Amino acid sequence: MKKAYRIGYWRYYEDAEFEALLRFLERYRDCVDELALFTEYSHHGYYPLSYFQDLCQVLKRRIPALRELGIPSVGLNVLDTLGHIDEAWDVWGEPPLERMMGHDGRVSRSCLCPNGAGYQQYIQEKYRLLAETGPDFIWVDDDIRMHHHTVDYACFCPLCIERFNQRNHTAYDREKLVQMLNSPEGERERRAWLDWNCHTITELMKWIGSSVSEASPAVRLGLMTSGVVWGNYSNPEYGQWMEALGASMARPGGGFSNDDEPLDIVRKIHECARQIALYPKEISDIQYELENFPYQRLSKSVAMVILECTASLAVGHSGIAFNAISSGDYPELMEAVRQYGAMWDTMERLARGFVPGGLYPCFSLAYAAKRRVDGDWFSFRAAQKVDQAYEWNKIGIPLTMRPEGACANLLIGSMPEAYEEEALKKILAQGAIMDGQALSILAQRGLDKFCGVKIIKTVDNGVYERIYDHPFNGMAAGSKRDPYITFWGEDSKCYVLEKTDEAVQFISGLETICGTPAGPCMSLYENSLGGRIAVMGIMPWKFVGSPEKRYQLQAVCSWVSCGQMPVSIRECVKVIPFIACAEDGSSALLVLINGSLDETGPFTLDVNVKNAAGAYQIGQDGLLRPLLFQVDQETGRARMELNSMKAWEFSVLYLTKESSGRCGNDF
Repeated sequence: MKKAYRIGYWRYYEDAEFEALLRFLERYRDCVDELALFTEYSHHGYYPLSYFQDLCQVLKRRIPALRELGIPSVGLNVLDTLGHIDEAWDVWGEPPLERMMGHDGRVSRSCLCPNGAGYQQYIQEKYRLLAETGPDFIWVDDDIRMHHHTVDYACFCPLCIERFNQRNHTAYDREKLVQMLNSPEGERERRAWLDWNCHTITELMKWIGSSVSEASPAVRLGLMTSGVVWGNYSNPEYGQWMEALGASMARPGGGFSNDDEPLDIVRKIHECARQIALYPKEISDIQYELENFPYQRLSKSVAMVILECTASLAVGHSGIAFNAISSGDYPELMEAVRQYGAMWDTMERLARGFVPGGLYPCFSLAYAAKRRVDGDWFSFRAAQKVDQAYEWNKIGIPLTMRPEGACANLLIGSMPEAYEEEALKKILAQGAIMDGQALSILAQRGLDKFCGVKIIKTVDNGVYERIYDHPFNGMAAGSKRDPYITFWGEDSKCYVLEKTDEAVQFISGLETICGTPAGPCMSLYENSLGGRIAVMGIMPWKFVGSPEKRYQLQAVCSWVSCGQMPVSIRECVKVIPFIACAEDGSSALLVLINGSLDETGPFTLDVNVKNAAGAYQIGQDGLLRPLLFQVDQETGRARMELNSMKAWEFSVLYLTKESSGRCGNDF
């Protein structure tokens, strides 16, 4: 597994600082496979070319010196291609190039319009100069986007509007275009605008790729990306962008710069996984960004750094790009990397080619174009509702961001609006769990017939959930769940369901706070497409951590997936599973995290590796230690009793049908 590091400008530019860096790296030479030098020190988009001419003279000395130290791969990280945010504009002054304009007419002080006059010449010359310093690679950072450059949604400058009109044979000005993008009738314009955003970035990638390849053909290129759901406005066709750039490396991003909210690790890992799912299969050098910005030592513990790096290897990363020694020595981190490096090497080797498994929270890049709009297009909170699925992972339900790795689907909120009818039928044929809003949208499309129920009433106050006394509910039968719905705004709406097919089974209902039944709210149904469907009409994505509700959801997931959930945990413990599976089902790598301050106590793990021959725990030394397990004679699944996990402890397991070979310690 590649251990890469990014080094800040001020750590190498001055000779004395660079000598100190060399001394530090010499102590941890065995922990460093790759080093990237940041080429800027501010998020401002424009630096004069004279700055890069001077910098390149320094880089031509630094890169060979680092190689002489024995570092196999030394390159550059271009922090600013467009600029990230408005920063230090009073120091740098107004850029001489066109700056980004938002939909509201605001103009960025620091971030550049990629279609502006002179920008192509500027950016190609900048990358040419850097490529000629002799790096092994150049990273393009994640300011490659058309949103959140202080102006939220760009670029609506006169030149961008003019080129958009030429491309689409229209005659809009900014105000009229924004009005149409915000209009219920504006789907065609929204499609065209998103296509334009993607095209703009694709052209930028071509300019950079051609400039670097002409200057130094051997230089490898990498692209850092940002969250797919968060970045839906930029229409992130990562495969198209990487092909245009000629990229052979990729680095998904997603924040998590501190551990003030440690469970945010779940969001970060899955956001990275969703980006990886869009990468071309040819990209195998995928580095997790360990981000500690703005590099305050006490903001994130070393223990959390190790935990998140370990989890990242279960969702498709092949290396880690540490952004934690950028501004100073951090021996505690390097000692931990040395301690866990062998384990990471084994994990990466065993999981190579594996696909994350679990339920797929459906998301389509078409959402920004196709969702229902009424004056609110320039807001993507609705898209981010899909992230609510992460709450299920926190109670032990595995998720995947790859449709092809899914055992069933989650339809959340208005997401069905993004899909064509045939795509929705495919989802419903595979099996789906959905909320009431998703069902209401399917009903508008005439697809609720595949769900077996219809909505007859909505309720927004005074009710809770009663889990029915139904055999399906087991130990949860008869219990009450009150999420106090009126506290949570738009999520408070509950849905009363009615059968449209007698084969439907209701397993939960609403009751008033006085105990009066108010109608069924949760259903199970097997449709004519062959898919199993569960509809949940009261806050399905929040406050699901009670033993009874967790038990019911585990049972629902198993039923909808036809018993194919890749992993399940029997006891009510806050163990978060990340699992990657071989495509043929012969092996699986698991990272288990106790996301609680309490010890778990012993618990039972059930893994869908049929007729496993071996189960192992991977130690810090990278060696596989056998675990006792049983094969269920009825299902063929592996079952094991695991020891108690301490607060925020993690464990890495490997199960396989193989009795030797890939699972061996001789490597």
